[in-house]
Amino acid sequence: MTSKNTLLLGIAIAVFAGLVALAVALLPSPEPKTTPPAPLPGTAEIDLLAMIDPTRDAVKGTWTMENGRLVSDDGDSSRLDIPYVPPEEYSFTLEFVQRAGHGEVHQILFRDGKPLVYPVARNESGRVHLSTVEVRKDRVTVHVDNRKVLEWKTGDGQIRPVPLPGIGTSGGPTEFRKIRLFEVRGQGRPLRPRGK
Repeated sequence: MTSKNTLLLGIAIAVFAGLVALAVALLPSPEPKTTPPAPLPGTAEIDLLAMIDPTRDAVKGTWTMENGRLVSDDGDSSRLDIPYVPPEEYSFTLEFVQRAGHGEVHQILFRDGKPLVYPVARNESGRVHLSTVEVRKDRVTVHVDNRKVLEWKTGDGQIRPVPLPGIGTSGGPTEFRKIRLFEVRGQGRPLRPRGK
């Protein structure tokens, strides 16, 4: 092989390697795991999504069920109460995707009768998210996509089991695929029988 051919071969290999590296760099990053953190042994899992009636439980905005998934409208501050009184300690999980828009998704709890509203996603259309709020006697911990993003020490106050937990959206429709609660201490209760 002549030195010219060797040079051309070397250039071709370098170009090919560069194209492969560029293609790998442009590949979309894998979606985050959407499996909830393993519940504590013996904890009861409650399917909250199955309890929701959008026409009865909507506080603001239009909410619908589409193929077993709860979907919010594109309003500025849509909100829905979940008809379940949680126990003293629990973990509250959502699996959801923002379909469009540039808004936020919130999980809503109450402490001493005052709302604790935390944004668990913002401006991320098309990406599946998992958020978990762990409510314990002395703290509230928020995980988004299996990363801890907030830990709030509650001191002497406690998260009260009433009013009801809820979800909220703004600026675009969001599809909720799973809404679950894991009872850790105490026992919660639905506000009405399923399907009523």
